[in-house]
Amino acid sequence: MPENETLKKTSSKKAGLPLMIITILVLIVVVFMGVVVILGIFREPVPRTPVEKEILSWKEKVSRNPDDVLNHKNLALAYLSAGQERLAKDEFEIALKLNKNFYDANLGLALVFQQEKKFDLAIKELKKVLRKRPEHSEASFQLGRIYYRQKKYTLAQEAFQIVLKTELENADAHYYLGLTYQKTKDDSSAAKEFEEALKYFPGHKAAKDALTRLQK
Repeated sequence: MPENETLKKTSSKKAGLPLMIITILVLIVVVFMGVVVILGIFREPVPRTPVEKEILSWKEKVSRNPDDVLNHKNLALAYLSAGQERLAKDEFEIALKLNKNFYDANLGLALVFQQEKKFDLAIKELKKVLRKRPEHSEASFQLGRIYYRQKKYTLAQEAFQIVLKTELENADAHYYLGLTYQKTKDDSSAAKEFEEALKYFPGHKAAKDALTRLQK
């Protein structure tokens, strides 16, 4: 073989070696980045906000004790406060499967349905609570708010009056009851309820503003 051809082949091999090394390094980097991306997708995100930390805390408690209805309820409430209604609904339903008489889960589902503007479903859940606990003031209060939103003012009045039978100092119940009276043109009763709200909670701005408008 001529000497110049041998030199060409040798130099060609030397020139190809760095290219091969670069190619291998690029492949290593690509594979490494792929692994990082995959781990990032499947790894639990690091909680940053107080709500995210609360969710993680309750998820861990549910994992340790999956049959505890309170753990599922509290995880659901954390999801709800984070605006994750679907996940909240799932946890409330799990709680009810564990204990069909756990009325707090029915109340929680009602809150989810209210946020989703599914008011008929919310009413259904609230009535389940009241069948189990007729004196449940929070269920009656939420029921009154829905009826008020639906312009069923007489039903709303009845619901808020039930709340006040057991919680006379509930300023919000007085305020909403006042609003229902106002809608039914009973301004004197409305004013009285706004005053009661301010009596029990002087800082109730909505009641104060409503009373001011009524007195003009």
